[in-house]
Amino acid sequence: MAKKIRYITEKFLHDKRLINQNLSEGYISKEEYNKYLDGLDDSMDNAVFMKSRLEEDTEDDTEDDQATNSESEE
Repeated sequence: MAKKIRYITEKFLHDKRLINQNLSEGYISKEEYNKYLDGLDDSMDNAVFMKSRLEEDTEDDTEDDQATNSESEE
């Protein structure tokens, strides 16, 4: 059976959703892909840092949740 030939644009050759398929089908080598990744610009200057805070579940909250759940089951 002849291997299917298809044309892949540069945009899709390195697409992260298709890279595993392109590597396994031989459209790009691992070395070529690593070279491409090394050539990408660093986006650190565009990063947005965020702070988050997790609230701890207190015993009172747990009791309130259990009371609410038992009322809704009735």
